[in-house]
Amino acid sequence: MAKQKRVKPVSLQDRLLFSPEEAAYLLGLGRTKLYQLILQPSPETGEPPLYSVFVDGRRKISRDSITDFIDNLPTKKPKGGSRR
Repeated sequence: MAKQKRVKPVSLQDRLLFSPEEAAYLLGLGRTKLYQLILQPSPETGEPPLYSVFVDGRRKISRDSITDFIDNLPTKKPKGGSRR
């Protein structure tokens, strides 16, 4: 029998693609909120705030998409005291 090579586990820090659950963990969000960000278009742009792709039938979110999402978050609190 041929010996199989074992694949070395990659840490989250070194990964380029994440499952929705992993992306939610990295962002400190719940799974439902993450799917809202993936599926619901933003009123301003018409595009979802978080971009995802399908790889072999599984939804994945790229590190760049997560970084872009964070970079585009508002830096100031909204006026009127609303928390949403």
